[in-house]
Order: sequence, then C-alpha cells, then structure tokens
Amino acid sequence: MAGFGNDYEDLVLEGIFKGQSVAPADIYVSLHSADPGDTGANEIAATGGYAREQVSPDAGTTAGTWSAVANGSVSNAGQIDMGTASGSAWNAGNAITHFGLWTASTNGTFIAGGQINSGTGVVVLDGTQLVFPANQLTVTLD
Repeated sequence: MAGFGNDYEDLVLEGIFKGQSVAPADIYVSLHSADPGDTGANEIAATGGYAREQVSPDAGTTAGTWSAVANGSVSNAGQIDMGTASGSAWNAGNAITHFGLWTASTNGTFIAGGQINSGTGVVVLDGTQLVFPANQLTVTLD
C-alpha cells in the first residue's frame, strides 16, 4: 500500500532534525496503474491528454485545498479535476487504482500516494472527465 516516498521521508527527517524546509511550492497529483510504492512507480503514460494536476498546498494550518490534518491523515478538501481523456482512454482503458503526489509536473520528488476507491480504481475512457470529489484522496502518515 502506498504511503510516503523514500526521498520525501528523508526530507521530512531533514526538516525535523536539520531545520530544513520540506514544504513543496506546489503539489501535483498523478495517476497510477498499480501501487506507486516508495518511488512513484507505475504512473500511467502521458497519452490521451493525461498530465499531472497542480494542487497548491495550504498556507499554515487552515483548511483550503486540503483538509485539516487529523490523526495522521490529510485529504483533498475540494474537488480535484484531472481533466478529460482526449483521443484515447487513459491507461489503455484499464483501471487506474492509485494516485501519487509529486513536487513537479514531470519528474520531481515523489511525496506520497494512496489507493483510489479502496484499490478498485476508476476507468477513464476517451471523452470521460475524471474528477475527485472532496475527501476522496487521503494520505496517512503512520
């Protein structure tokens, strides 16, 4: 099951014990065909108009884009629109089972990931829009 990525875990430890900033300027949501693990593996191919979606982090502790952090978890507080498949289905019409969070629109550092719909995923066919309602994407630090 996805959680925080190895590289970002190191950054969190740097923040706690070395006083370094760990907050990314922006967060990008990615889609994955299987568990991204600790590295962000299994991101779907950039076909049919798929691209990571930028979602800004909130300033301070107030909820905005993200829910208030509670019990080691945070979720999207508002809707996240991943766009519409154009010209072809995403992931060749197979289920997209996981999401990831990154520090950049391409490459970047993998922050964390999790399951979509308890791992059953979603299918995005040509012409279909993928929208995640509030509280559907949750990241837990355990």
